[in-house]
Amino acid sequence: MIGVFLLWAGLTLGGEAFSPEGIYGFARYLYDRCEYLRAAGEFQRYLFLAHPGPGKRDSVQLWIGLSYRKAREFERALRYFERVKGELKDEARYQTGLCYIYAGKYDTVAGWEEVGPRTAELVFAARLLRGQWERARSVLPQGGRWRELLRRGQNLPRKSLVLAGLLSAAIPGAGKAYCNRTWDGVYSLITIGAFVWQSYQGFRRKGGNSLRGWAFGIAGGIFYFGNIYGSVAAARLYNLDQWGRFRDEVLDMVGD
Repeated sequence: MIGVFLLWAGLTLGGEAFSPEGIYGFARYLYDRCEYLRAAGEFQRYLFLAHPGPGKRDSVQLWIGLSYRKAREFERALRYFERVKGELKDEARYQTGLCYIYAGKYDTVAGWEEVGPRTAELVFAARLLRGQWERARSVLPQGGRWRELLRRGQNLPRKSLVLAGLLSAAIPGAGKAYCNRTWDGVYSLITIGAFVWQSYQGFRRKGGNSLRGWAFGIAGGIFYFGNIYGSVAAARLYNLDQWGRFRDEVLDMVGD
């Protein structure tokens, strides 16, 4: 009798696990465990087996889109968000905006005009990420943090590539110091100065035929022009770093 009961219980529980609702529960479990691609597959299997009504279908399609978005499969996520209708349509539109922003397609969201309060945050963020300060101001969400981000973006620290190059042309290493890379600047100054001094000593002793003078002079010239190029590159990297930090701040303000 015990053996028969255990067999019956196993079949019953197994049947529940493979029922549409069991599959749906398993999909939610996978999603909560951050196994997003497997979760998307189980949600799709649920749709195939259960043939739910419009409301439930919209909910499951939203879950599938969310799963793909979190797996960074943005194109696949967008296909499911587009299918969501009814009461969840606004949420699907918000998630669509997130897909575009996380994919770096800021222009798409920045161009949205008819938006609700929540979606307006995405439009604002996208316009910030495109440097469209005045257009961003037109959809400025409530809250001081958003206003602070706009102010930060408009006053983002920048270094001039031209000025960095000119400074290092005048004084080797000065351009790198201007870009907050003081020790690199000092190294460039000392290195180029050493080459110039050795070249000078060679020419002073043996005149224009000094092999030492020409060798150190040519090497010093190479380092000198490399120092100018490096200063311009340092300014570019500084600007990219500042923009990257700002972008991360904006992205931290949008999300699920």
